Amino acid sequence: MKLQGDQNQCRGCSLYFNSSAAFDKHRVGTFGVDRRCLTVPEMEARGMATNKDGFWVARLQGEAWYEKGHFQPDVSPKQPLPSTGVGNPTCLETSGSLSGMSGATHG
Repeated sequence: MKLQGDQNQCRGCSLYFNSSAAFDKHRVGTFGVDRRCLTVPEMEARGMATNKDGFWVARLQGEAWYEKGHFQPDVSPKQPLPSTGVGNPTCLETSGSLSGMSGATHG
């Protein structure tokens, strides 16, 4: 593969990375002690993937993300905001005054 821009190849595992950030993400451990490359399954578990050109990226974006099967629709029910005031969901309405502060009107 031909490297361009910020792309690089790891001398430890020989994989190609699309950026220094992706390269750094695949390296773990303490320098001089137990520093190593992540395995392919470990990288995938951290959200890393290969782009259309075969380079590892920190995470896929846009259409490629969907094509690789990473899309998980949000099926959890949306919780409505509690009714805590008129026009201001963070302002508690208490009969024309706020939290016992007389004279402070809700506006």
